[in-house]
Formats: sequence, C-alpha cells, structure tokens
Amino acid sequence: MWSDAWPRFSTAEYLAVGVLVAMLMAFSEIHPRMRARWDQPIWLDDAIRARVRAATSGQRRRSGRVSDFLLWTSTIAPFACCLVLHRYGNADVATQMALISTFALLAASAANRIATTLAGRPRPYTRVLDGEGQIKRHPSGHPERLRSFFSGHTALTATGASLVATFAIHLQWVRGAGGWAAAMTAVLTFCAVGALRVRADRHYFSDVAAAAVVGVMFGAVYPIWAHFSAA
Repeated sequence: MWSDAWPRFSTAEYLAVGVLVAMLMAFSEIHPRMRARWDQPIWLDDAIRARVRAATSGQRRRSGRVSDFLLWTSTIAPFACCLVLHRYGNADVATQMALISTFALLAASAANRIATTLAGRPRPYTRVLDGEGQIKRHPSGHPERLRSFFSGHTALTATGASLVATFAIHLQWVRGAGGWAAAMTAVLTFCAVGALRVRADRHYFSDVAAAAVVGVMFGAVYPIWAHFSAA
C-alpha cells in the first residue's frame, strides 16, 4: 500500500513533466554542429576500448542489438509492474509508480539529449581502427556520429532498472536479502548494457560511466528523496 507518510506525485512534478516533454521536442530539432566540440578520449577510454571492442563488424552489430533489447526491457519494466498491480486491485500504488517512472525516464532522456547536443563528442567508431571500423548507417555528416556523451542506452536502462529495484524495496515486494538481490540485479543490468555499448563501439567507457550515474540519480535517488524518504 502507499503509505500516508509518502508524498504523492505533486503539482510541481506534473509541471516538470510538461517542461521535460517540451525540452525533448525542442532538442529533437537541434543537431550537434558537425564540427566536434570534444574529440579526445579521457581517463581509461582507449585502454578499455582496446580490450572490450568487438573484433568484427558483425559482433559489434549483435552487441548493439542485445543492448537495444535490454534497453526496451528495462524501460518497460516499471510500467509492467504498474499493470500487474492495477490488475490485482492496487490502482492507487500503480498510478503513483507510473507517474514517478514517467518523470524519471523523461528526465533521463532530456538530460541525455541536452548533453549529447552540447558536448558534440564523436562516437568511437569515427576513429577507425581497421577496415571494419565504420558503421554504414551513420555516414560522414550524420548527426548521430556526434552523440557519444553520454550513453542514452545506459542512462535509460539504469533509470528503469533502478526504479524497479527502488519500488521493490520500499513497497516491500521483497524483504531482507531480496532487497539486495533486487539492487544487484539493477546494477548488473545497466553494467551489462554499458559494456555492450562499448563492445559495439558506440560509446567510450566515460560515456557509459557518466550515464550510469545519471540513471541511478533519476531512478533511485529521485524517488527515494521525493517520495520514500519519509519512511
């Protein structure tokens, strides 16, 4: 049940959802300049890319497809949980979960779109390592080539997985060791997606590390701070 001590989705959050939708619509029409703003790997980017990047274009494509599947699974999961709760007569909790999930995923999407547009960082595959380095669907001049920072797949997967784990723990779907298992499943899910994005040569390690932080902030820190902290 939704505890009386937990604040419900507020008017400010409803307004924020509207703002986020408007921002996403606006930034969908804005593409990075085709001159890169940030074109150098940092930290462990090159070393991890050399070890993790798949050897062939076919392997890279398959890694990308698996990461796509995990992305959609993770973003749908919170709403699937809402449908199950609604089906079993707990519409109030399902509604609050759906609203929180919508806000969190929209916020992560908006943060990603703003960051990729402003950073203008080239994706790793633009730095050709061999004859199979290029991805044909993003030819030279395509705006997607400059959307490396940060990884949208990782951010949204981390958000969705963290939401499910947060709901499971605070709504007591699981208790004790089950809470740790839910949290670890969420972490493993978005870590797997981050590794697959590096393996597919779509992102550097720094891209997926930043995205994981963003996803956990919106998927766990936001709902706990805004709604569950009173418990």
